[in-house]
Amino acid sequence: MLAKPFTWRDAASLAQRSSGIRIALIMLPIFWLIYLLGISLEQRRAVQQGELHVSNVVRIFQENSERIFLSADGTLLLLRRLYESNPREFNLKYWVERTALNSGNLIQISLIGPDGYMTDSTTDYRGPPLYLGDRDHFTHLADQKSDAMYVAPPVLGRASGKWSIQVARPLRGNDGQFAGVIVASIDPEHLAAFIESARLGEHGSLILRNADNIILVARGTSTPTISKKIGSPYLDAGLKQSPYGTYWGGGLVDGVNRLVAYRQSDILPLVFTAGLAEEQVFSEYRRHRLVYFLLATVLSLILLIAGLLDYRHLSWLTQAQQELKSMAIRFRSAAENMSQGLTMHDADGRLVACNSRYLQMYGLSSEQVKLGTAIQDVLDLRQAAGTFTGNSERHAKELMAMLTRGERVERTAPLPDGRIVHLIHCPKDDGGWVSTHEDVTERKRAETELTNVKSFLDNIIQSIPMPIVIKDPHSRKFIFVNRAYEAFMGISSDEVLGKTADEFLPQEVAALIEDCDTRALKSFDELVSGEFSVTTRAGDRRVVTVSRTVVRDSNQQAQYLVSLIDDITERKNSQAKIERLALYDALTDLANRSLFREKVEESLARLRRMGNEFAIFQLDLDNFKTVNDTYGHHAGDILLREVATRIKATIREVDIAARLGGGGFA
Repeated sequence: MLAKPFTWRDAASLAQRSSGIRIALIMLPIFWLIYLLGISLEQRRAVQQGELHVSNVVRIFQENSERIFLSADGTLLLLRRLYESNPREFNLKYWVERTALNSGNLIQISLIGPDGYMTDSTTDYRGPPLYLGDRDHFTHLADQKSDAMYVAPPVLGRASGKWSIQVARPLRGNDGQFAGVIVASIDPEHLAAFIESARLGEHGSLILRNADNIILVARGTSTPTISKKIGSPYLDAGLKQSPYGTYWGGGLVDGVNRLVAYRQSDILPLVFTAGLAEEQVFSEYRRHRLVYFLLATVLSLILLIAGLLDYRHLSWLTQAQQELKSMAIRFRSAAENMSQGLTMHDADGRLVACNSRYLQMYGLSSEQVKLGTAIQDVLDLRQAAGTFTGNSERHAKELMAMLTRGERVERTAPLPDGRIVHLIHCPKDDGGWVSTHEDVTERKRAETELTNVKSFLDNIIQSIPMPIVIKDPHSRKFIFVNRAYEAFMGISSDEVLGKTADEFLPQEVAALIEDCDTRALKSFDELVSGEFSVTTRAGDRRVVTVSRTVVRDSNQQAQYLVSLIDDITERKNSQAKIERLALYDALTDLANRSLFREKVEESLARLRRMGNEFAIFQLDLDNFKTVNDTYGHHAGDILLREVATRIKATIREVDIAARLGGGGFA
């Protein structure tokens, strides 16, 4: 009779019985789910960090630029009033130098007569009369009926020879008719001077547009764009929704796709944008994604190899059993079909029956072992064959005593040749017993190898730097935590495993965890995240983001609740530092113009609502420019800090002191 061929159905059944295959089928989805969750979180975090960074940069860019434009406009208004009070004797250079109106942001201040020719300038121009009647700032104001300030596109100065942004105001005669233009030329370099400290990366950009989409200032773009009209449908769409926000630029200016933050000024006809290149936004995310992919791939390969090895061993054992059964069918009776050795003894311990498998296991022959042989004699034969060690008489008496008491005797015994035999002695009602002898050497070896593989995989998971928690979805008890979790919480796994969160965490934190776990179990395709504060065993208060997902079986029943913990404490601290830089002067640590304006608006609101009066005291350092010019800007900075220290020492805690710019305080 031929052996039954090994079919695909047999292979599937063998795979179901293979613990290595089962572990691989469970762990592979978990590894790749952790990988997908990790890169998804990294990508989302990269975009959020990029949006926060460029939004802060564009806000500071707006505040600095508005300060420069408003300062220039204030200068024009003062000079225009002086000019219109006495046009014939007005000396532009004299008043600018006397009043120290040029803060360093201006290239020049000029007067243009109604005929379009420049009549006066703060530059040392000595050439023929310059005709500026064709300039945009002159033609626009000549036709303008209102007194509004006009910001013209950048031009190359005919008197200064430098690129500049023109801020202009119309001049009126005594009869109210157009009498020319007073114009201040702003140096574009001052508007984007802080781009080096903005940390926007290699392809980061700063762009300032006027209301007509003409670029006034551009830094970081690979192609020259100043004074060009370059529109952006993304920017236009964003401005229709909100005066500030973010969008992906698509590379319309120079082909580089950037994450762009924009802000539209509410006091000037200007739009500010700051861009962070896509490569810069996702650089760290892409490095992490590669590391996570390699780690998940290595773990998957290890699991597959372990599963295949276990399958191979189990397949080999199964095929061996089938071959033994096939041989038994051909040559022996039904007893010979057993894969184990079989013996039957009577109440006196004499051999009643045995199969050839038994003889084969212990190196005996049918001529040596005959029916009726006593158990002690059989042990002596085995000792002679090298398959038994010890005292045969004592062993036989102890075995028979236990069986006589009706005890089932089961033991695993190593043989001298290294094999391992599993023995089962079952007493019978008539006083005898039945024994089976199974060689479990390969199975024990396979189990040992599988245990080693499990230990290795556990070490890999334990080495992942992100804290990982796996819970039972029904009892909510912790069934696994890695070393990163133990290090983060300052608690050993023995104190966590088998417990719920409320057994070792504060009640408020445990309640938040329970709520997020419940939402995760109710959600099938959604990643559930929660942010809260937790205090470690060492007393450190940390802010964490916990993302949860549920591993389900084929029937969509929850099997495991997996949580990934991300410590965002340092990111929160960095965000607080950035927010402080946006509201306080970096040199003096006093409030800046923006914060001071907010406090004034709050005080005005209280005045209108409750009648609480308040006062504003403004001072400006005399000859501060002389200090800078004589002793250098470093000495000027020391002076500003000392003045700030003295101001803070003289005011109350409820008062606020601010540096408005230059040597001005309030």
